[in-house]
Amino acid sequence: SRSSSMGPSSKAGPAANGKRPRRSGTDQEIDLAAIAEFKHAGGFVDDGASFPPQLGTQLHNSISGQAHKAAWTGFFGALQKAADLNSLTSAARDALHNLRNGKPTAAVQSIEAATAALKWALDGPLALALSAVEAQVSDDPETVWTDLGLGEFADSLLRNLGAGASRSEQRQSAAVRGALVRGLQAISDAVDELPADSDVRALVPEDCFLSLGICQLLRCISPFLLDKSKGAKTLLREYNDADQQLFPASPLQDHFAVLDHVGKSLFLNLYIGQRVPVDLVLSREDIFEDFVAALQGDDSRPLREAGVITLRAYFKSEYGGKEINGTRVEEGEGLGPRKEFYALASLYLKAGWRDKVAVEGTVTIKKGAREVRGQDTKFLRDVQKGMRLSVGVGKHDKPHNEREKVEEVISDTELVLAAPLPSAHNSESVWVSQDTTPLFLYSKGTETYWYNDRIQDTTENRTRYVAAGRMIAAALADRCKLDTILSEPIFSQLMLGSLNDYHPTVRDVTNFDADMGRNVCKIQKMSKGQVKELIESEELEDVVSTAEEYIAHTCRSLLLDSVGWQAAALHKGFQLGVVPSWWTKCRLTPRNLQKVVCGTADVTADFDFRKVFRVVEDPELQQCVPLRSALWATIDGLDRVKKRKLLQFITGVDRLPIAGTEMIKIEMPFMAYSEDEHKKTLMMMPQAHTCDNILELPNYWQSLVAVHKVENGSDAEPNENELVPRLRKLILQKVETAFSLADGFGLDTAFD
Repeated sequence: SRSSSMGPSSKAGPAANGKRPRRSGTDQEIDLAAIAEFKHAGGFVDDGASFPPQLGTQLHNSISGQAHKAAWTGFFGALQKAADLNSLTSAARDALHNLRNGKPTAAVQSIEAATAALKWALDGPLALALSAVEAQVSDDPETVWTDLGLGEFADSLLRNLGAGASRSEQRQSAAVRGALVRGLQAISDAVDELPADSDVRALVPEDCFLSLGICQLLRCISPFLLDKSKGAKTLLREYNDADQQLFPASPLQDHFAVLDHVGKSLFLNLYIGQRVPVDLVLSREDIFEDFVAALQGDDSRPLREAGVITLRAYFKSEYGGKEINGTRVEEGEGLGPRKEFYALASLYLKAGWRDKVAVEGTVTIKKGAREVRGQDTKFLRDVQKGMRLSVGVGKHDKPHNEREKVEEVISDTELVLAAPLPSAHNSESVWVSQDTTPLFLYSKGTETYWYNDRIQDTTENRTRYVAAGRMIAAALADRCKLDTILSEPIFSQLMLGSLNDYHPTVRDVTNFDADMGRNVCKIQKMSKGQVKELIESEELEDVVSTAEEYIAHTCRSLLLDSVGWQAAALHKGFQLGVVPSWWTKCRLTPRNLQKVVCGTADVTADFDFRKVFRVVEDPELQQCVPLRSALWATIDGLDRVKKRKLLQFITGVDRLPIAGTEMIKIEMPFMAYSEDEHKKTLMMMPQAHTCDNILELPNYWQSLVAVHKVENGSDAEPNENELVPRLRKLILQKVETAFSLADGFGLDTAFD
């Protein structure tokens, strides 16, 4: 069996001859080999289908510690009887009551032990079955994953879950799966019923109830749930039919505790339903300001009014081959430009400088010199003191990383920098970075971005925050991510119908800024007299009178009142594009929403294309073993920087989607028959269509073989060991050249 990534982490469940599921580094994978060994040894899985009559007892006995085991006796007894959700929740509530006299950390350990037992029994068979279905699809070159309908996929999964089992055993297995799901949801509900300031509730990890198997299941069926050719009602109906087979009496839509942010977002996508399309014509240099202007424009009523929208982004280009609203734009449209819009526009939320092409001409800068000399330049018109200057390599190139402030503009052809640039330059492009005020500032405590509390309260800035909120809501509906990681408390505020309902706790402050949290905690240890003096010193006698009230006031002041108008404007824009019932319907938490909208924080991390994307290969590629092996050896061997460049070449942005929710298609549409055609093929570059994440690849292997035969005057098949190194070198050269040359959607054409 192959390892299959299951998403969030899960602690080990019952021992299987000393074996427990392992987590591999940060991949958090279920160890399928351990599960298979447990199954073979006569564990709780019998031929992948039926569970022993004493499942509840077996799982209960897996909990170590007599006190913990005693607390959960009633719960696992109810589980053995396949009780309904209400009964299981009541039993879980009793278990938590039995743990109330112990330390909070011990109670949390007990909760984790109980949920780990449930997840072990639930995830093991699912992991094996999903692995088997994936293997069957991979082994059939004529079938791709999405060729299976959702119903056919569910049938295939059920066959693998119940291989060799009778109908009655399969029904028993399905009933047990449903009971395990209800059990996890019941414990989650019981924990949620604890008081908001409960230490136990605060200490329970967010992934405590997540089922790795179900998370992976939803990643597998995400292409079906995201099928744009069908309406949301049709997709929900098809899903419900499959869900009823897999988890009878426990539909996942009623048991969201077992899902991670990816699973919840898939259902949210279906609940959102129809979106109103809004066309945006933008320039990359002023992309966010163009969006702000569109929000205020007379032609953008859907953007200003309440409603769920989908953005159709078009980038201005004087060389564009089509027009939108009378403006020439680049050829690209659809998903690629839309993702690029959110990536670029969100960068301006935190940018203190805005890049613009100021001057074109020949510019010379000597190494170590501050003087910049230009020819056919207009420095007096285009450059001002205080701007940052940078140079590019080509006429339309992006700015060089080396940039410095302008100290003085002497003439149209001469200016002086505040400090010398490290390198010498002789360039065709001069760029200046214009000073701008960011809406969000970096918070070192959380490595995320928080409201700019120093920005001026003006109508213009309020409008920019409203636009940012509208953009965040649109990104959620468009299933696109921002390139700025906003702090979790921001999402706590955005999800509320009114900011008057926002009541942050000491723990919220501590999670946002540890130093702030420690200072607030000191107040809890003060005497009444000290608290009174503190209140009087800050002249808050008319507002608070006790330590508890002072702490609540301080927490709200830190996380809301100090940035009140910024939060209100952002909240206003966000609420235009969402429906508040989404959060309760999908049980989305602020952290869930943060992950869905902002993605992962480490945008420089290495990744595996085939783990992040569902890769669909052309049958010709699947059957050409030397080409397929060389291609993936080349891609997998790229360093993380080059992988990001290739990612941008194929998809339009260098940000990763949520794993398993997007597809990359590798197509081979080119034909070669004659010697000249084969030689031309070897000169061709790969092509990318970012609108649909398509990589078009010439068959370099076929042409290498054909040219080799002609050069050697023989029809005999060449020795693969001789040609494969040449093939790998050729693919590496072509791939690197392709993503190095590509810049913008105007190059969504052949490089031949």
